[in-house]
Amino acid sequence: MAWLNIYQNLKQAVQDVIAPEIQQLRGDIKAQNGEIKALSVEIGALRQRMDGFEKRMDLFENRMDQRFDAVDRRFDAIDREWPRALDIHTRLAALEVRLEKR
Repeated sequence: MAWLNIYQNLKQAVQDVIAPEIQQLRGDIKAQNGEIKALSVEIGALRQRMDGFEKRMDLFENRMDQRFDAVDRRFDAIDREWPRALDIHTRLAALEVRLEKR
């Protein structure tokens, strides 16, 4: 009979102390699962925004590359014409000196 009494007391202690804690933990787990799902949705939205940002940055980078290529082509054209421009400048300076002597 003493064992039955100990069993009943132990059973009652589990029901009074441990069972409510287990129920509270279940509630906490459900709440955390809800928070995790909400966080997952927010992370998904953030990923979409980041993907959009990356696409815009790629477009921006491509436009900047095109602009720099255009500037490079202009400088290449100047480099090709520079010797001719210097020759014309030299000839004009010589002509100017001759005209001043007259």
